[in-house]
Amino acid sequence: MDYPRALARRWATVAVVGTGIVVYGGCALLHYDLGSTTVSFVMFAGLFGGTAWFLGHEVAAYRRCPRCGTQQTGRPGACPDCGYDVAARPRYACSEGHGSFEPGLCDCGRRLAAYDPPDVAGRVMRMVWFGVALLVVLVAVGLLLG
Repeated sequence: MDYPRALARRWATVAVVGTGIVVYGGCALLHYDLGSTTVSFVMFAGLFGGTAWFLGHEVAAYRRCPRCGTQQTGRPGACPDCGYDVAARPRYACSEGHGSFEPGLCDCGRRLAAYDPPDVAGRVMRMVWFGVALLVVLVAVGLLLG
């Protein structure tokens, strides 16, 4: 079995088992019935397990060398095959937007400069505030109509 699938399966299993312990333990302390507890477990375990599987797969993909494709199982560092610094992931781009992992000249003949990814924090915060405003509007409409 390849490393990304094994890591994703391990993370998902831990999330589902942890969810089961919390849900069934909490419901036993609160004296809820077994039917509603099982429905809660299936719902939350599916959500948490799927999220953990996705994150495990993404972490494993982040540990793959983008230049040669060698999978690293530990923390990313220098690639043992090609020497690329997987932790820093230096990237270069020409003025036309062509990307490369090596400095120098692009295939189109232009010089490659260090690529700085755009800052998306402002856009993310704008989306969060829009979501909060939409929630406030929906709650206010619900209170006015109900």
